[in-house]
Amino acid sequence: MFFTPELLERRESGFGLLWLAATLGAKSSFKKLPKRSVLTADIAQLCDLIAEPPEPLALRLSSNLMIGVARVYKVKQEIFYSDVTTCYNTLKKAVADLHTASLGAAELQAGQASLRCDNPYR
Repeated sequence: MFFTPELLERRESGFGLLWLAATLGAKSSFKKLPKRSVLTADIAQLCDLIAEPPEPLALRLSSNLMIGVARVYKVKQEIFYSDVTTCYNTLKKAVADLHTASLGAAELQAGQASLRCDNPYR
């Protein structure tokens, strides 16, 4: 069985992104995948579309699209991991700054109290 090229061009199908992900060769060329398209890709829905396509697909095309699903999922996971790591590092820095500021305020209060000399003869 063959397929029509328009099937890959339709935006609502999502097959274009999968085809692009499957046919990109090197690992570094995954950067060419549009981030917005990767994040909005619904992996479960795409798998269902490949399993039960609206029109017959060639077996080779189906296998290439499944490879594309795996690669899109990998890129999606890497983006998520990067976002979580950035959030964690930002929170860690904020807590460290807060801890440093509270220690500095405590030392400042202790320093002011020791500089004060109360005159007991007043």
